[in-house]
Amino acid sequence: MAAQSSTPDLLDELVEDILRRIPPHDPTRLFRAALMCKRWCRLVSDPGFRRRFRECHRRAPELGIIRNFHKKGHLETIRFVPTCSFCLCGADADDRHGWRAIDSRHNRVLLQCLPFDYGDLDVVLDVWDPITDV
Repeated sequence: MAAQSSTPDLLDELVEDILRRIPPHDPTRLFRAALMCKRWCRLVSDPGFRRRFRECHRRAPELGIIRNFHKKGHLETIRFVPTCSFCLCGADADDRHGWRAIDSRHNRVLLQCLPFDYGDLDVVLDVWDPITDV
């Protein structure tokens, strides 16, 4: 009897359990795992996997922070500062001048337009998605 030359496939539940334990601070590892084979890609792209991944880590991966920069005599600038090796396609190159970040939730940033004339009481707000830069 000839010995099997290939190792048996792991059950999907075991592979998913291993993938779910990938640290959330570096999403490129999860992306690379999805590129390994079609089966792993199917497991990672399943909506149930994303829900279980969030439950396992209790928070979404943090790709970076939004920071308000202010220099005396210049407009305030908002800049995306990455906190891991993952890089957004131009969010770090495209600063937002004349705006201030107020709050950030669910990958969206609430912005307030800085008034040029402090006598103007109108408040201009906008929502910015730094991932799509829209």
